[in-house]
Amino acid sequence: MRLFLSLVVISIMSFSVHANLAKNYQYYENAKIAVNYNGEVGYLLQKISDKLKIGYLSFNVDSSSQIVVNQTNNQTLKELIASVNNQLKDSQVSFDTLGNRVILVLSDGKETILKQYIGPIIFDNGVPESSPSENESLENKQGSSENKIDVQLPENNEKAEVLNQNSDDSGLTAEDLKVKEKQSKIIDSIFKESNDEKILARYKKKKEPTYQATANSAMLGLEDIKSTPISTFLLFSEDTDVNTYSVKGPFEKIGKWGNVIAILHKTWKAPIEIRITDSNNQVLRLNKI
Repeated sequence: MRLFLSLVVISIMSFSVHANLAKNYQYYENAKIAVNYNGEVGYLLQKISDKLKIGYLSFNVDSSSQIVVNQTNNQTLKELIASVNNQLKDSQVSFDTLGNRVILVLSDGKETILKQYIGPIIFDNGVPESSPSENESLENKQGSSENKIDVQLPENNEKAEVLNQNSDDSGLTAEDLKVKEKQSKIIDSIFKESNDEKILARYKKKKEPTYQATANSAMLGLEDIKSTPISTFLLFSEDTDVNTYSVKGPFEKIGKWGNVIAILHKTWKAPIEIRITDSNNQVLRLNKI
């Protein structure tokens, strides 16, 4: 299934942070993973991401491409990715970062996924966890019961660095932190639904909406708009605080924090107009075209 979702980033611009991100990728690349798999590449990557407790995105590609992977528990995820990429013709697997969250990406390699930040992503248990010690049988889409994946994360001091990529909350009040947690969970839930192939399959007849700012609208720092058939993400400049904006719909569900506004229109129609007003009463009007 094709999924076009290009989400953006808010900050992290120093050399040291980029170095830490590279270290984070190495942490996951060094994970030992035993795999016996014959099936769709997207299904394999989703299962591996679930076990690693990281996100997964595919866009501009056919995630149903067939691959075969066989490796022992002495081989790494880096080796698996190399094996998969050797079997793909028009796509590639790589790591990227969404705010403080490492994600596994399947793309055509022509468009950068992440440019800014989508707000903090809250892990269910606060930290990534290794997979169960026993191999789990996977119900493959082709009905095979032989497909198995077993991941073992490396136990070393890098783990602490991987888990401490949270945004700076030092200037936030207790009330701000409550708002941040609530809005981040909403954004995360919309993000997850937007990348759930089963949900997307149910709404495959819906089209991705396209929006355009009306003439003389104040752009309010808006840099990009990315949509799926069931959601729209408004991506603002990294110094924008959308929490100070008033946003009018109607919306099935909306979350806003940092420089991202996430809108769900899964069972509702995508809004014909989105109106955003800042604290100075400047208005950005986005019309569906």
